[in-house]
Amino acid sequence: MPEYIDPWCYIHEELFYPDVKSDIYSLGLIFWELTSGILPFLNISNKLAIGWLVAYKGLRNESISGTPSDYNKLCNKCCVICPKNQPELDEEFCIFDHPVSEWILNKVSFTSNEEFTKIRYTAIKCDPDEFINKKYSIRQKNNNRDTEIMIVITMYNESDSHFIKTMSSVINNVAYLCSKKESKSWENEGWKKIVVLIVSDGRNKINKQTLDVLSVMGCYHSGIVQNGRKVKAHLFEYTTQLMVDDNFNVQGKDNNIPPVQVMFCLKEKNEKKLNSHRWSFKAFAALLEPKISFDRDHDVGGACGEIKVDLGHKCRNLLNPLITSQNFEYKMSNILDKPSESVFGYISVLPGETTNDSGATKTGIFEANMYLAEDRILSFELVIKKNKSWKLKYIKLAKAETDVPDNVPEFISQRRRWLNGSFFTTFYSIAKFTHIWRSGQPFYHKILLQIQFVYNGMQLIFNWFSLSTTSNPTTDPFNGYGDNLFDAARSLYLVIIVIIFICSMGNRPQGTKLIYTLSASIDFKNPLKIQEALKNAAFRDIVISVALTYLLYLFSSFIYCEPWHMLSSDNINSGVQSTNDDNKTIKIDIIQEDYKGATYDNIIDELKNKKLDEKQHRNAVIKKDDYYRLFKTNFVLSWIFTN
Repeated sequence: MPEYIDPWCYIHEELFYPDVKSDIYSLGLIFWELTSGILPFLNISNKLAIGWLVAYKGLRNESISGTPSDYNKLCNKCCVICPKNQPELDEEFCIFDHPVSEWILNKVSFTSNEEFTKIRYTAIKCDPDEFINKKYSIRQKNNNRDTEIMIVITMYNESDSHFIKTMSSVINNVAYLCSKKESKSWENEGWKKIVVLIVSDGRNKINKQTLDVLSVMGCYHSGIVQNGRKVKAHLFEYTTQLMVDDNFNVQGKDNNIPPVQVMFCLKEKNEKKLNSHRWSFKAFAALLEPKISFDRDHDVGGACGEIKVDLGHKCRNLLNPLITSQNFEYKMSNILDKPSESVFGYISVLPGETTNDSGATKTGIFEANMYLAEDRILSFELVIKKNKSWKLKYIKLAKAETDVPDNVPEFISQRRRWLNGSFFTTFYSIAKFTHIWRSGQPFYHKILLQIQFVYNGMQLIFNWFSLSTTSNPTTDPFNGYGDNLFDAARSLYLVIIVIIFICSMGNRPQGTKLIYTLSASIDFKNPLKIQEALKNAAFRDIVISVALTYLLYLFSSFIYCEPWHMLSSDNINSGVQSTNDDNKTIKIDIIQEDYKGATYDNIIDELKNKKLDEKQHRNAVIKKDDYYRLFKTNFVLSWIFTN
């Protein structure tokens, strides 16, 4: 009976064996039962968790009133675990299997092996670079299975609906691969060659409803999470056969859901996206050694599909001009940029990529900014890899949705990071462009890539000097007042640049909403071009060139058979990826009992009937910090403009 067993002998039976001291612990519980008349820990339904609760959560039986004090002291003394028998959680491996609920097992087809009946938990107490050296193990290797594909999903605080869309697509793709009987790599049990890795950036940041979805699938159990001082990440391993659809209905054996090997890595702290990639590549990929071989072309080292903007129900998100602009930009990038780059075999950025390899990770200040756009670095490193001839391809039929910023502060915050990484990555690729000659690419391909790198270099130079573009108009269409109007426009433009520059030095866009919104609402992207258009007789040429640009957009969109985004052609400068800057802390409760069928049913009901997300507010510390920064910013701006 677990409630009478010394916790360490129960938890770490491979390290500790029953002896006199463990018998004294059991005797203390018998003493307590004699005075209380009830079984120890009667209120804990999950008897298998008692050992962990006693060892790590300080669980104890309450003293019975009326019991002599000396007798109570004797019981308590017996139940104190001897320090010699207590390994520190930080010093020993914390790995164990926990049975999944009968509710889950009743909905699946396979229940014979432990990978279907038990979820494995590992408390990882090292950095990703040390994962292999510390001799950590995972089920896929323990089962002596080769890994063809490792699918990595990195997330922060994405909603349950976004996670369900992603996970459903992954499971459907696994089912498709298992149905390819003519393939040499895949067959009915092809799922054994696929591992789905989910890396969540921060235990206190993950969305609570997303955890509920993972729990329903059997891939997470909050009651077994350990809180050691040096725990870096919590790894849950389970081969699930359940899928939650968009309507929050659970699909299982009646829907022919294949087994999917899921590894859920929940990082203890929020350490940003690059750290999540380090866990993916340095820890798990290094141990699994996935092959990732493309059936049709073995020279393809990476591929990406189309990233679509989440337009909401009945495209209602298009009512937001900011989302409309980004939707247009994404579509034109997918129509013009990606296909043309795919012809060269080098796609400058692989969003949502599938890859065969990875570049090195560095930590200097230059590299730190550069790896903010790690998808660009990955593309470049694949193509120039020594003695390799990898190609990058764009696949039109592969599509994925992303949520884009829907307000100016969030957009500025995301764009600040994106431009930072984009600039340093482009500079890096230009500085290292000669490395293409040491790769194994065919000679003609090296020439084509060299032309593409030269083009990227010229574009970088133009972007760098775009702010200083000048012109010398010779005519004045405002009857002598043109100079005054243009001077005013130029001054306002410079004022906006100064304001944005000062605000960007230490201020969060979320804490300076008004200033950024007002600055963004005045579009002086290049007022000197306006001056040129008004004063120069070549005005008609500018109008014609703009019209031809949009005609090119329209024509290419019709060829692509997707012209509908042209109805909302409000353009902006550069690409955007989804962002979620959130300072809200989510409390994760440690459940002291096992999930039952009713518990899972309640979770599903809550997901189906959940309320709309409440508006998130800054906590008091961040609000106060934003106030002080804004005060200093306003003070500096006042000094600049009064002088």
